[in-house]
Amino acid sequence: MIKILTDGCANLPGKILKKYDIDIISLNLLVDDREICPQSKEFNIHDFYKDLRDGKKITTSLANIEAYTEFFTDALLDSDGFIYIGMSSGISGTVTCAKFALDIIKEKFPGKKTAVIDSLCASLGEGLVVIYAAELIKSGTDFEKTVALTEEYKKSVHQLFTVDDLKYLRRGGRLSSAKAVIGSVLNIKPILKGDESGKIVLSCCVRGSNAALEKLCSLYLETNTDKTKPVCIAHCDNEKRANTLLKMLRKVGFKGNCITEPYEAVTGSHVGPDTVALFF
Repeated sequence: MIKILTDGCANLPGKILKKYDIDIISLNLLVDDREICPQSKEFNIHDFYKDLRDGKKITTSLANIEAYTEFFTDALLDSDGFIYIGMSSGISGTVTCAKFALDIIKEKFPGKKTAVIDSLCASLGEGLVVIYAAELIKSGTDFEKTVALTEEYKKSVHQLFTVDDLKYLRRGGRLSSAKAVIGSVLNIKPILKGDESGKIVLSCCVRGSNAALEKLCSLYLETNTDKTKPVCIAHCDNEKRANTLLKMLRKVGFKGNCITEPYEAVTGSHVGPDTVALFF
C-alpha cells in the first residue's frame, strides 16, 4: 500500500487522519521560548490563542532534515512507498526540506515509490489536496496516476480568508502585495487569497466583519460551479464567525459537506486571532 503523508499544517481532524491512515510530521512551535507540540494530547488550542492575544512571543519553524529523514524512513519500512503533500512553498520551506531528506534516504529503499508534492496551499486548503490523494489511493488508483491527478487538482483549490489584524502576517513576512496599511480605526477588513504560486496576496478590502464574510460568500459564488462539492472553513478561535459563514453559504445554495476546524497553531499564529478562512 502507498501511504499518504503530510504535515500538521494540513489542519485535518483526527477522524480523517484515521480514516485514510495518514501520518503527519509536526512543525516546531515555541511559546515564550518554550517548545510546544501542537499534536500532543496536552495541547489546548483555546489556551494557545489566548497566549497569542495576550502578546506572548510565538515562534514557528519547519521540521529539520533529520526529522524528515526519520519520518520518511518509518513510512517506507511500513509500506510500498509514499506520497508526501506539504505546505505551500510560497510561504514555507517545508517542501524543500522534505525533498532534501528524500534525496538522502531513497537509495536505501530501491523499488519503493516516493513523491513530494507542493500543495501550494496551507491549512484546510492543503487538507483538501491531502484528502483528494488519499481518496485516490483508497479507490485503487496507482501511484503514478495519483501523483499526476493530485498535481492537477491542487491548481483548482481556492483559498480565501479575512483577518482581524494584518500585523501577524506582516510580522512573519508572509504577506505579498499589501500596498497600504489597513486602518483598524475605520474597521476596514482585508480579504486575502492564496495565488497560483502559493503566496498570500491581498484581494480586496471591505468595511466591517460581516461584510468580510459576505465577500467570502460572493467570491465563492463567482468561482465555484458545483455547490455540492465539499468546502472547508478554518477559524482562529472564533467558532461563531465560522458558523455564520457556513449559514451564509447555505443561504446562497451550498449543499455539500463542510469540515469546520480551528486553525492549527502554526498557521494560526501567522494569520492571527479571529481569522476566518474558506477553502473549496
